[in-house]
Amino acid sequence: MDLELFDHLISDAIEGIIVTDLEGTVISSNTTSCQTLGHSAEDLAGQFIGVIFPQKSILHLLPNLMRLAGEGAGFAGEILLRSSASEEIIVRLRVDRYPQTDPEYLLFRFLDWREINDLLQELKDTSQLAILGRLTRSAAHEILNPIAAIGGFARRMSDNLPKDSEESMWAQQIAANVQVLEYLVKTVQNFINLPAPSFKMMSIGDILDESIADTEQELASRGIQLTRKRAKEYPRIFLDPGLLKKALTAILYNGIGRMPEGGILAISDYPDRKNHRMIIDDSGPSLKPHQIEDDLSPLHVMRAIETDLNLVIANRIVEDHGGEMELVSIDPAGLRVTLTLPLDRRRVSRTTIT
Repeated sequence: MDLELFDHLISDAIEGIIVTDLEGTVISSNTTSCQTLGHSAEDLAGQFIGVIFPQKSILHLLPNLMRLAGEGAGFAGEILLRSSASEEIIVRLRVDRYPQTDPEYLLFRFLDWREINDLLQELKDTSQLAILGRLTRSAAHEILNPIAAIGGFARRMSDNLPKDSEESMWAQQIAANVQVLEYLVKTVQNFINLPAPSFKMMSIGDILDESIADTEQELASRGIQLTRKRAKEYPRIFLDPGLLKKALTAILYNGIGRMPEGGILAISDYPDRKNHRMIIDDSGPSLKPHQIEDDLSPLHVMRAIETDLNLVIANRIVEDHGGEMELVSIDPAGLRVTLTLPLDRRRVSRTTIT
């Protein structure tokens, strides 16, 4: 067997592949098989193929697999393999004999069903979320009309009642609460209706400059000092300039809103070979441990962080760019928002390249 040809053709195959001689001694293994089993290629080389089977399978199943393959019958089916941590893994295994080579060898090919099941579950969840999104979009549209009508009636009542009367106060409270509801429903609509990114090769530094410019007036009116630690060089990566500007502006306004009596908003950039990491710190009040979760879901943000959904929209945009967004409470006071965007566009989720 030409091992160089084997390494070239299947070293990065999606399937886990282990090559043995007819006695089951490992000759070669590819990257996927090593990652699935938790062994290195050096660990497997020269070992008996039984090293990857549970003990109970080595005595009964493995000899039968070897016999079938040796007779040219082959084998295909679900089977248990064992990881280096003694974890039993269900895989779809195929064993074939290649007698036309010199020397002859056996090829063990397997797919990790854990990953396949994860993909199937993700597909199911995505389908359910799509249905929920359509229902929410329809409900938000239907709710907005009566809310607007109630708010209009409350404002008219307030205008036509004596200013100091108890009834006028109630009407004003109704109008104020309706205004909050209108804002929340519209923000939910904006979240649901976010378009898929349309990527262009751009510098994230330029987009950040525009976002800062849009907030300068608000920063000045609240007496907030902006500090910025610029990167030495901003790489050009695939971005949707409109959506990313929307996300960055929302994060900046979130920090501004947390400092009504002034403070410091600090922005730092740390690009490396794989990612561009941006850190935005404010000097507002610290959040309690239960107020910060990995899940930046709309319900969590509304309930625990007590802010609007713009932070959730920003997180959605960052995720659609293949990136991550993290909230960390700063001691003794402040909130840190960390954005990590990949430089490799192949890592993004919903992609349109222009």
